[in-house]
Amino acid sequence: VYDATVSIGYDINPATSLSFALYHSRRVFSERPARDLNGDLLTTNPAQKYDYEGARVGIDRRFGRAVELGFDYLHIDRTDEFVGYYDYARNALRLRATFRPTARFDLSLSAQSTEYDYPHAFAFNEPSAGPKTLESTSGSFFAQFRVTPKCSIWAEIGAQDVTSTDARTAYSRSYSMLGAKWRL
Repeated sequence: VYDATVSIGYDINPATSLSFALYHSRRVFSERPARDLNGDLLTTNPAQKYDYEGARVGIDRRFGRAVELGFDYLHIDRTDEFVGYYDYARNALRLRATFRPTARFDLSLSAQSTEYDYPHAFAFNEPSAGPKTLESTSGSFFAQFRVTPKCSIWAEIGAQDVTSTDARTAYSRSYSMLGAKWRL
């Protein structure tokens, strides 16, 4: 199991920056057998082992002192090292907006859309059910107020909707959080 990331950032001008990253990682699940090409879990199959390779590109733009907008695109390919059943291509788009009306108050809004395309996997791991796909859409709102230089209070609300041809992985959820942060 390992992760390797190389990232580069470049300021085009004082208000605009570009970023680029390359990713490579490996995950091994020694207690979970891999699926064969029919989606079957046989005890004779080797452990699940996945390699991930991908890239991210992003751009951030500041508008004055108070507003910043950002956009990221991420592409990851996962390779199932056994027979490729759980290979996938993941594409994600993320938009962010940050507003700092004062030095002590921050507001952030974020939205993300992600698609997973499994070229060899089947919905419900059943060949007659058709190919497996998954789409996720999420959004969040975050606010933070710095009471003192060391203490701040924050709140976040968000929602996520996941749809899939395999109904076992589809869900919708929302959350809300309230917290305090103390810096040493």
